[in-house]
Amino acid sequence: GEDLGFQFYPKVGASWVVSDHDFWNDWFGLEQFRLRAAIGTSGLQPGAFDAQRTWRPATMGENQSVVRPQNQGNPQLKPERSTERELAAELGFLDGRLGVEIVYFNQTTTDALLAKPSAPSLGFLNPQLTNIGELESKGIEVTVNWSVIRSTDFDWSINASIATLDQVVSDMGGLPTFRVSGTQRRYNSIAVGYQPGAVIAPTVDP
Repeated sequence: GEDLGFQFYPKVGASWVVSDHDFWNDWFGLEQFRLRAAIGTSGLQPGAFDAQRTWRPATMGENQSVVRPQNQGNPQLKPERSTERELAAELGFLDGRLGVEIVYFNQTTTDALLAKPSAPSLGFLNPQLTNIGELESKGIEVTVNWSVIRSTDFDWSINASIATLDQVVSDMGGLPTFRVSGTQRRYNSIAVGYQPGAVIAPTVDP
């Protein structure tokens, strides 16, 4: 939007290398142990012309040039804002040859950008991008780094990771459930209490 101005995204983090203290004694072969925590915000900006009202050239009839509505635009548009909290542990074994990182994150996204359906009477059939959503996300990430062979002439490492994500639409600003894609039998929809794009079948009226 025209009057949005600067956006600030503060972050702060801290870490504690527990294994650096004198009381540490390589418990259970754990040579390095670090804990860290962080909280911060970030933003996801809309497209360069999402706030602008646009039209597109077309032809109709006997190749007559016309102008069709394309994007309704939204002068109040602003970036999504996400606040994430993170807790992590880093573990080192075998003289640093085996490393494990475990991360838990919890994120809340406000002013989420949702494509709000437009009223056909406005003449713009494409949905209007609007800041009306809120998302709740959480998950765990586990990464393992194993240096199998380490020498001056040859190095062989194996990296593996796995992650989980539980995400749900927690608020739509009063907007009813709407479809974003799909077929006559199944629709990818945005609905409160469901994952974004959840497949929802229509309710059959007997």
